[in-house]
Amino acid sequence: MKLLMFDVHSHFLPDKVLRWLKLNKDKVNARWVSKGENQPELMIINDKWAFTLSEAFINEELHRSEQIKAGIEHTLVSPLPQLFLYEFPPEITAELSSIYNREIIDLVKRNKDLYSGLATIPLNDPKLAAKELKVAMEAG
Repeated sequence: MKLLMFDVHSHFLPDKVLRWLKLNKDKVNARWVSKGENQPELMIINDKWAFTLSEAFINEELHRSEQIKAGIEHTLVSPLPQLFLYEFPPEITAELSSIYNREIIDLVKRNKDLYSGLATIPLNDPKLAAKELKVAMEAG
Protein backbone atom coordinates (compact mmCIF):
# COMPACT_ATOMS: atom_id res chain seq x y z
CA MET A 1 0.00 0.00 0.00
CA LYS A 2 1.41 3.36 -1.04
CA LEU A 3 1.13 6.21 1.41
CA LEU A 4 0.23 9.61 0.00
CA MET A 5 2.14 12.70 1.07
CA PHE A 6 -0.14 15.60 2.01
CA ASP A 7 0.80 19.16 2.92
CA VAL A 8 -1.96 20.33 5.24
CA HIS A 9 -0.45 23.71 6.04
CA SER A 10 0.48 25.57 2.89
CA HIS A 11 -0.09 29.27 2.36
CA PHE A 12 -0.33 30.88 -1.03
CA LEU A 13 -0.87 34.49 -2.05
CA PRO A 14 -2.84 34.67 -5.33
CA ASP A 15 -2.12 37.48 -7.75
CA LYS A 16 -5.57 39.09 -7.37
CA VAL A 17 -5.11 39.25 -3.60
CA LEU A 18 -1.70 40.87 -3.99
CA ARG A 19 -3.14 43.36 -6.49
CA TRP A 20 -5.99 44.20 -4.07
CA LEU A 21 -3.43 44.84 -1.33
CA LYS A 22 -1.45 47.16 -3.58
CA LEU A 23 -4.59 49.04 -4.67
CA ASN A 24 -5.76 49.34 -1.05
CA LYS A 25 -2.40 49.78 0.63
CA ASP A 26 -3.53 52.92 2.45
CA LYS A 27 -6.62 51.19 3.85
CA VAL A 28 -4.62 48.33 5.36
CA ASN A 29 -1.37 50.18 5.98
CA ALA A 30 0.55 47.89 3.62
CA ARG A 31 4.07 48.55 2.48
CA TRP A 32 6.76 46.66 0.62
CA VAL A 33 10.37 46.74 1.73
CA SER A 34 13.38 45.71 -0.31
CA LYS A 35 15.64 43.24 1.45
CA GLY A 36 18.45 43.81 -0.99
CA GLU A 37 19.40 43.03 -4.55
CA ASN A 38 18.13 39.67 -5.81
CA GLN A 39 16.13 39.20 -2.61
CA PRO A 40 12.33 38.88 -2.43
CA GLU A 41 10.40 41.83 -1.03
CA LEU A 42 9.08 41.92 2.48
CA MET A 43 5.40 42.88 2.72
CA ILE A 44 4.32 44.51 5.96
CA ILE A 45 0.68 44.92 6.99
CA ASN A 46 -0.29 47.49 9.62
CA ASP A 47 3.31 47.65 10.90
CA LYS A 48 2.94 44.34 12.71
CA TRP A 49 2.55 41.55 10.16
CA ALA A 50 5.51 41.00 7.88
CA PHE A 51 6.27 38.19 5.48
CA THR A 52 8.68 37.52 2.66
CA LEU A 53 7.15 37.36 -0.80
CA SER A 54 9.26 34.50 -2.12
CA GLU A 55 8.53 33.58 -5.72
CA ALA A 56 7.11 30.17 -4.75
CA PHE A 57 4.74 31.94 -2.41
CA ILE A 58 3.15 34.09 -5.13
CA ASN A 59 3.68 32.09 -8.33
CA GLU A 60 1.17 29.26 -8.72
CA GLU A 61 3.28 27.19 -11.11
CA LEU A 62 6.39 27.48 -8.96
CA HIS A 63 4.39 26.78 -5.78
CA ARG A 64 3.17 23.49 -7.23
CA SER A 65 6.62 22.64 -8.61
CA GLU A 66 8.13 23.11 -5.13
CA GLN A 67 5.44 20.85 -3.67
CA ILE A 68 6.21 18.15 -6.24
CA LYS A 69 9.96 18.42 -5.56
CA ALA A 70 9.21 17.87 -1.88
CA GLY A 71 7.20 14.74 -2.72
CA ILE A 72 3.84 16.32 -1.84
CA GLU A 73 0.95 14.80 -3.78
CA HIS A 74 -1.89 16.94 -2.44
CA THR A 75 -1.84 20.36 -0.79
CA LEU A 76 -4.35 22.01 1.51
CA VAL A 77 -4.01 25.71 0.69
CA SER A 78 -5.05 28.27 3.25
CA PRO A 79 -5.07 32.07 3.39
CA LEU A 80 -2.32 33.89 5.22
CA PRO A 81 -3.32 34.61 8.82
CA GLN A 82 -1.59 37.98 8.49
CA LEU A 83 -4.30 38.91 6.00
CA PHE A 84 -7.31 38.10 8.15
CA LEU A 85 -7.34 41.85 8.95
CA TYR A 86 -9.60 41.55 12.00
CA GLU A 87 -8.31 44.86 13.40
CA PHE A 88 -9.71 46.74 10.38
CA PRO A 89 -13.31 47.77 9.65
CA PRO A 90 -15.47 44.74 8.81
CA GLU A 91 -16.14 45.98 5.27
CA ILE A 92 -12.41 45.80 4.47
CA THR A 93 -12.04 42.38 6.08
CA ALA A 94 -15.10 41.07 4.21
CA GLU A 95 -13.89 42.43 0.87
CA LEU A 96 -10.48 40.81 1.13
CA SER A 97 -11.97 37.57 2.49
CA SER A 98 -14.27 37.33 -0.51
CA ILE A 99 -11.47 37.95 -3.01
CA TYR A 100 -9.10 35.53 -1.30
CA ASN A 101 -11.76 32.81 -1.11
CA ARG A 102 -12.69 33.18 -4.80
CA GLU A 103 -9.05 32.83 -5.74
CA ILE A 104 -8.59 29.69 -3.64
CA ILE A 105 -11.82 28.24 -5.07
CA ASP A 106 -10.56 28.90 -8.61
CA LEU A 107 -7.15 27.39 -7.80
CA VAL A 108 -8.81 24.22 -6.50
CA LYS A 109 -11.18 23.99 -9.48
CA ARG A 110 -8.24 24.22 -11.90
CA ASN A 111 -6.29 21.58 -9.97
CA LYS A 112 -8.79 19.32 -8.17
CA ASP A 113 -6.38 16.42 -7.91
CA LEU A 114 -3.60 18.63 -6.54
CA TYR A 115 -5.26 21.11 -4.19
CA SER A 116 -7.93 21.46 -1.55
CA GLY A 117 -8.65 24.82 0.03
CA LEU A 118 -9.60 26.53 3.26
CA ALA A 119 -11.57 29.77 3.37
CA THR A 120 -11.22 32.87 5.48
CA ILE A 121 -14.18 34.74 6.91
CA PRO A 122 -14.50 38.21 8.47
CA LEU A 123 -14.77 37.15 12.11
CA ASN A 124 -14.89 40.80 13.19
CA ASP A 125 -18.51 40.89 12.00
CA PRO A 126 -20.65 37.79 12.71
CA LYS A 127 -23.28 38.55 10.04
CA LEU A 128 -20.69 39.13 7.32
CA ALA A 129 -18.81 36.03 8.52
CA ALA A 130 -21.92 33.87 8.22
CA LYS A 131 -22.63 35.25 4.75
CA GLU A 132 -19.08 34.58 3.50
CA LEU A 133 -19.03 31.13 5.08
CA LYS A 134 -22.25 30.23 3.25
CA VAL A 135 -20.81 31.39 -0.07
CA ALA A 136 -17.57 29.46 0.49
CA MET A 137 -19.38 26.30 1.57
CA GLU A 138 -21.69 26.41 -1.45
CA ALA A 139 -18.67 26.76 -3.72
CA GLY A 140 -17.18 23.61 -2.28
